[in-house]
Amino acid sequence: MKALTPNQINSILGHATDVIHAARTFARSGDAGGYLCIGDNTTGVPFLLTLIGNMPEERARACAGFAQEKNRRLGANLHHRTSWESRDEEKEQYPGAVRGKQLLWSFSGFPSKTDEAAMLVSAIRCGDMTIEEATEIVGITGNPVFHKLREITLPTQ
Repeated sequence: MKALTPNQINSILGHATDVIHAARTFARSGDAGGYLCIGDNTTGVPFLLTLIGNMPEERARACAGFAQEKNRRLGANLHHRTSWESRDEEKEQYPGAVRGKQLLWSFSGFPSKTDEAAMLVSAIRCGDMTIEEATEIVGITGNPVFHKLREITLPTQ
């Protein structure tokens, strides 16, 4: 396992912050942020966990935990491309993480479809996933938010 470089961290944080701010358009009223977790593609071990935007203190601990759990679960299921595939809401195992070429991308703070869409677009913007790969994942999850968020955050391809 190799650590992220400072340039990678800056790129991830810059792109993810832009996308997450745009994603608020599709979130519940009052949702202003959440936790981003970037992890190792094969283990789910986190490289980066950070709050983006604002969040009430009473939700912060839970959302930080959910973001990490999504990556751990996706890392444990190597044949899955998204945490949607192993979701179990009764066990508080939510969608919102996706597998890029080199990293796992997870967010918790918005409704799960918005969390997932924000990670798909962030991974595309950072070059860790193609639009075609993201579209395949959306074919699995049926996420209606992805295309709307993509339209406002990605240059026309």
